[in-house]
Amino acid sequence: MPNDAVNIRASADNRFVGLETEKGGIMLYELKDGAVTFVGRIEGQHPFGFSLDGGHMFVTLEKGLFQIYRLPPKRDKDYRFFLPKFLPLKKVRLEIQKSIAMTDVLLLDRYLVVLTWKELFVYDWDNETIQRFRFNKSDGRSLLASSDQEVFVAKMDRTLAKIDLRDMRSYSLR
Repeated sequence: MPNDAVNIRASADNRFVGLETEKGGIMLYELKDGAVTFVGRIEGQHPFGFSLDGGHMFVTLEKGLFQIYRLPPKRDKDYRFFLPKFLPLKKVRLEIQKSIAMTDVLLLDRYLVVLTWKELFVYDWDNETIQRFRFNKSDGRSLLASSDQEVFVAKMDRTLAKIDLRDMRSYSLR
C-alpha cells in the first residue's frame, strides 16, 4: 500500500479500503483473509466513501460532480478476472454554489446525500431525482445515516435535523 495517503476510507463491511494519494486519484484495495490486494485506481478526490452495505462507492470528480461505482458482490469470488473490476453506475451533478463548502457526503441505499454549509442535497439514482433541503438559521456540519433510511444532520447550533428518505420529509430535533 502506498505511504503517501492523504485520506483513507474503509467500507462498512470491511471488504475495501480506499486511499486518496498525494499524486491524485483513489487507490482501491480489497481486504480478505488478512491479505491486502490492489483492485485498481479510480479518478477522483476527497470526499469519497462507501455505501453502508459495501456494494457501492462514490468519488468526487469536482465540486458538485460525483461518480458512483458498483463494487463486486461478496459472492463473486472471481471478479478480478473480469474487467472492469468496479463498474461506473452513475455520474451525478449537483448545483452547489462555488462559494459554499461541502461538509459531508454519504451513500445510503440508492441515495447520494451531500451536505453543504447551507443545504442538503439528496439524489435518488433509481428515480434520478434531486431533493434540496435548506437550513434556516444554522449551518450543516456533519451527517449520520441510520439503517432505517434516515439521515441526521448535525448543525452548528448543536441541534439535529432528521430527513426520512422514504417520504423525503425533514424534522427538527432538539
